[in-house]
Amino acid sequence: MNEQELREVIAGNIQTAMERMGVKSQAELSRLANIPQTTLNIYMSPQRPKGLPNLKHLFTLSKIFGMETWELLCPASEAERRLMRSMEEWMKAQRGSG
Repeated sequence: MNEQELREVIAGNIQTAMERMGVKSQAELSRLANIPQTTLNIYMSPQRPKGLPNLKHLFTLSKIFGMETWELLCPASEAERRLMRSMEEWMKAQRGSG
């Protein structure tokens, strides 16, 4: 995996984790993580070749998301993404029927 691919993986994993937690904006995540919004924007815009997120920020984000830091660095397979979407849809349906 090259640096560009890693930036894309990290951006996708942050976005997915935000959606799972119901974090609606980078501004909200910025407040939760105490990371400048401009920095989060760089992390979540992988087409901008500004380097990789620093480890301290990845650690902070992973703790907020309730995951291990390494999970932000690992690409999810298509099967895992489909499974997560199905689980999220089921959970939303359960909340709505209760």
